[in-house]
Amino acid sequence: MLPRLERRWNGITSALGLGAIWGVWHLPAFFIPGLPQSAFPLWTFLVSAMSLSVLMAWVVNNAGGSVVVAILMHWTFNRSGVLDAATAPYTVAFFGTAAVVVVWIAGPSLGAERMRAPPSR
Repeated sequence: MLPRLERRWNGITSALGLGAIWGVWHLPAFFIPGLPQSAFPLWTFLVSAMSLSVLMAWVVNNAGGSVVVAILMHWTFNRSGVLDAATAPYTVAFFGTAAVVVVWIAGPSLGAERMRAPPSR
């Protein structure tokens, strides 16, 4: 979906849109007792998802559009277990800061121009 969005909008807009979709996709898990998401505030997940989406878009764009890279990043985030009630503010601060730094360095395109460029021979 990212390449299709980036044909119309820049990388940051596309990533934030995907982050919002990602947040809505996971929304039911916050209302099912026993699931990990039900134990921490919804806002922390939404901000983290938006931030992680920016980071993933930048990495995927710079990896030639590899879906495998996105899968590995998502899996790593899930396995790290960094989002729980006690550490949620720190997690949000970490991923939010990382996303801001990436946008500051890479610019709003997040490397999307590499995806549009014709392959070099």
